[in-house]
Amino acid sequence: MEFFIFPNIFVAVPWQLYFAVVLLPCLGFSLGYTSGWVCRQKPQVRRTISIESGVQNVGTALTVASLSFPFENLEKVLLFPWLYAFSMTGVCIVISALYQLYVRQCNMSKSVETLPVEREVSAVRYAEEGGKSNSAYVGDSTKM
Repeated sequence: MEFFIFPNIFVAVPWQLYFAVVLLPCLGFSLGYTSGWVCRQKPQVRRTISIESGVQNVGTALTVASLSFPFENLEKVLLFPWLYAFSMTGVCIVISALYQLYVRQCNMSKSVETLPVEREVSAVRYAEEGGKSNSAYVGDSTKM
């Protein structure tokens, strides 16, 4: 809606502001992940903390800014939260793409080197637990 009200909101933006809005989510992600690591959290929890600290509050900032300032000042006030929202989305997409490439590369190297061994080990474990993948396993038909 702000784009319709203020069509020239992004016209005279200094490069320093663009630099700040790209650096801020990266800094939030890094500090969030580091704080999770310092607190000895699992990698999944670290990523969650990182995302929450890097992404959170854009909607709140836009709402508070829209409701707190007079209409004459809104174009200047809303500029930073909107730029931050766009850069945050871009940074999230880049980080997600890089992470997916990393995971795929790790899985490809793992599948070439250790996948047959891992399959055999998991099949043996499953068979030891009485799983149906054991070809010698005969189910007890009296238990039902």
